[in-house]
Amino acid sequence: MDFGRGYLTTLKFYFVHYGNFLDFIEAYIKSTIDSFDAENLIDVKLEDENPEYYHFLVDDIYEKWWQYRRDFPGEFRATFLSQVIIVVLTRI
Repeated sequence: MDFGRGYLTTLKFYFVHYGNFLDFIEAYIKSTIDSFDAENLIDVKLEDENPEYYHFLVDDIYEKWWQYRRDFPGEFRATFLSQVIIVVLTRI
């Protein structure tokens, strides 16, 4: 039995499977960012009625947008890379 060939087949399966998973998650994050503005509308009239509350809402939504735009993709990619390295190292 050729264990090297089996190892390479296992790694190939792993990378194909998790490559598809990576593409799926990246597409989900992108669609979430694209639809974020439509889902988080703030009534502009609120700025005249209650400026403090309006600015609180804007800051809160901006913080959530920033998480989706920068934090979540970065955290996911770092975690994904760690998983790939661990699988490769544990299979050696």
